[in-house]
Amino acid sequence: MNDVPKAHRKTTGQQRQEDRQLRLRVVERDEPDLRKLTELLIRLTIQDIGRDRAVRSRSDGAREGRIG
Repeated sequence: MNDVPKAHRKTTGQQRQEDRQLRLRVVERDEPDLRKLTELLIRLTIQDIGRDRAVRSRSDGAREGRIG
């Protein structure tokens, strides 16, 4: 068995980061609807709270010998 490590050989055509030419492209977009985003965040938060309570309730019930 040969335990001598092989030299690393680059297998992709990627350039080193310092050799790359970076370009910036501006994309004009509409302003986000803050009312919709706020509603979405509230709904997701309520959903997470409900899921946490359900998990906690199930684990408490299992500890007390209840099923379901």
